[in-house]
Amino acid sequence: MKSLGRFVWVFAFVSLSVLAQSQVATPPPAPAPAEASLEGGKALLAKQDFNGALKEFAKVKALPTPSKARGEARYLSARALAGLGRSKEALSELAQVEVREVPPELRDALFLFWSQVASQENRWLESSLALLKARAEVSETARQKVLESQVEEHVSVHLGEPELSFLLREYPGEFPSAPVQYRLASLRLAKGQKLEAQQLLTNIVNTVPAGQPWNSKATQLLARLNSLDAASTQRIGACLPMSGKGEAAGRAVRSGLELAFGEGSKNPLELVVADCGSTVESASSAFDRLLFEEKVMAVVGPISGDQADLIAEKSTQLGVPNITLSPRPGLLQKGVSIFRVALTPERQVRALVGYARERLSAKNFAILFPEDSFGREFAQEYFRIVREFGGEITAAESYSPAQADFRIPIENMTGIGFPSWRAQEQEELRKQLQEKIGERKPTKGELEASKIKPIVDFDVLFIPDAYRALGQIVPALLYADVSTPQLMGPSTWHSPKLLERAGQYLDKAVFVDMFALERASPATKSFVNLYQSKRGSLPNSLSALGYDAGMALRLAYGNDKGPESRDELRSRLEVLGTFDGALGQYTWNSERETLSELQLFQVRKGAFHHQSGILIRPRE
Repeated sequence: MKSLGRFVWVFAFVSLSVLAQSQVATPPPAPAPAEASLEGGKALLAKQDFNGALKEFAKVKALPTPSKARGEARYLSARALAGLGRSKEALSELAQVEVREVPPELRDALFLFWSQVASQENRWLESSLALLKARAEVSETARQKVLESQVEEHVSVHLGEPELSFLLREYPGEFPSAPVQYRLASLRLAKGQKLEAQQLLTNIVNTVPAGQPWNSKATQLLARLNSLDAASTQRIGACLPMSGKGEAAGRAVRSGLELAFGEGSKNPLELVVADCGSTVESASSAFDRLLFEEKVMAVVGPISGDQADLIAEKSTQLGVPNITLSPRPGLLQKGVSIFRVALTPERQVRALVGYARERLSAKNFAILFPEDSFGREFAQEYFRIVREFGGEITAAESYSPAQADFRIPIENMTGIGFPSWRAQEQEELRKQLQEKIGERKPTKGELEASKIKPIVDFDVLFIPDAYRALGQIVPALLYADVSTPQLMGPSTWHSPKLLERAGQYLDKAVFVDMFALERASPATKSFVNLYQSKRGSLPNSLSALGYDAGMALRLAYGNDKGPESRDELRSRLEVLGTFDGALGQYTWNSERETLSELQLFQVRKGAFHHQSGILIRPRE
């Protein structure tokens, strides 16, 4: 028995040892092929090997049955495609993701990524919907607020009425219903649809609890809209700089408005001027005082672009006619309440290109412009309008605003700056010279004559800059033998300093401005005589600008009882039609870009000479 017991004990010991060894030696089970491909794809994605990651993820996406792995692979495939710059394909991949297949811990990241890629493609509704999905996946209040603010930005900046209406249908009683309705109310006001806007604002007040931000905003705007009904029908406001560095301009416009309103009329108008100062905040305060304290029917001004942008927004929101005096782009697009009397780059370029095409029969155009916001805006309009008039841009070059030597941009524009491209032409000229002179040494003049010549294949050269640059550019053009094209410029040329610096080189060059004392028109002569008799001096362009804005309002009021509401005043301004002002001809209609004539000047014998008015052809 002892021997048997020992045998049993030894057998047990050996068995346990073998079992232990087998457990140590046995490798862990291999992961499923799909899991291996998913993990491999993640590793490649982390190394930014996007093509390799896509191959691995494709194996997982091919699985026949739904799974978390398959959903994650689709999401990560979209990230790889975005990494390759293939955003549209990434969005298509995301659209195939079944959210139930995506692990819950990845869903907010999925939707945030989706929103980011959609916004890169300017697909703002898709981006907004993805943000709303992400908001539904997170539980932290702070993160929800961040996502809500992003949606609100999309609503207020990027979405149009169809997209906003879609969101309102999808989320009728929850976020983002309130910001969507507020934005729709603003768009309705921009179209003059006050009743529809008030209904939307009332909906917000009735559905959002009192004290919450959107309830407060809607309540405030409703109160302002209701208070606007109490306007003083004969009172016109002007938001002008009456202090600071813009004071002289503000006073000039005011003097013109006062003359327009002060002439005999059966229906006199009262001018109320508020100092808009030099900041956006001071302009906003001045505008509020004019509307809610002075109860004006309309507002003229401001002149400054930033201020004009804000006042146009507020005028649109409240349905107040605003005759802006700023050339800032985009003001008229804010709403039907905005009219403009100003010298814009678009108007100047349109007048000059029309003059060149119709009076000079120019076909080919060139531009030399500074690389700043001023130069780029003029260049953008020039390229567009030359094509619109059937012309062709055959040369274009830019330069740094700080540039002092213009030889290189001029050589680039005329083909001199690329000698390797014209090597054959240069060789032909050298051979011709050699045949002509034989063995003798060429003279300096002969060597100059044998150099490649500038390619001046343009009839017109437009230079949108001021006297400092022109004083350097024009002599450099002549030195480069670029003397045949017609030189043209904007109103910034109209400075005595230009004559001092470059007048001798600019003979027959032309430019446009908005006012000419010499304009042979009864309206201009009447204004100049009236101004001299009342002020004892000659008017400037800003005085004429104010006068013409005032005369337009006088015409809109007529000699009857005048408009009874701001909407009626706006409608009257839209149908004034064409009339002659101190600056030139105006066309007041639904386009609301009123100035339709500019004045052409020519540089001749070191002086500026008024040539004629140029009627501006409407946009095609």
